[in-house]
Parts: sequence; structure tokens; C-alpha cells
Amino acid sequence: MIALRNAVVVIEGLLIGLLVLFLAMTVLDLPYAWHAQPCAIERSSGCYPWGAEGPSAGLWTYASKRNYLVSSVFDTIVSFAAIVGALLLPQGRRIFALLVGAALIYLSSYFLPLIV
Repeated sequence: MIALRNAVVVIEGLLIGLLVLFLAMTVLDLPYAWHAQPCAIERSSGCYPWGAEGPSAGLWTYASKRNYLVSSVFDTIVSFAAIVGALLLPQGRRIFALLVGAALIYLSSYFLPLIV
């Protein structure tokens, strides 16, 4: 039983670390994405591959600037809520908040196109 508890604590730590890293990346990327132009208009290092070009041509997130910003804001809110939930919940329930947050981020590419 102690080994299982230690494994859960390690998984919680890994999930918190990944969500913090993901949150930092999305928060730092949002201002650049907000002001960026599509690469079809301006070929520079600051352009974003919105539209049907490059390896991300078939992804809903990169279909338009609006989709990219909606997806990024959703991922930011969910990762922040999962981290705060993990910090506020008691030790036995943290793993559930972290797993739900990670699952929502992963599944958002499937259900956000249906909503937005």
C-alpha cells in the first residue's frame, strides 16, 4: 500500500510539473499569437501557420486565428484550474483534479470544434 501511495505522489508531481510547463507556454504564446499575421500574408519568423499550409493543415486549432486563440485560452484556463485544484484538494483527491485537467486538454481538440 505504501508503494502505491508513493507512485501516486510521483505521478501527481509529474502532472503538476507538466501542467505548469504547459501553462507557462500557453500564457507566453498568447500575446504573440494575438498580434501575429498568417504566414500566407507575411513570411517572417513571427508568422503563424493558420489556414491550409504546412504540417498543421488538417488541425482545427490552426484553421484560423480565432480557433487558435479559443483553444489556447481554453487550455490556459483548464491547466490553471487543474493546478489550483491540486493545491486546494486534500492529498487523496489531487490526482483526480490533475487527471481531469490533462484529459480535458487532450480531448479539447475533439469537442471544441463542436462547440465553437
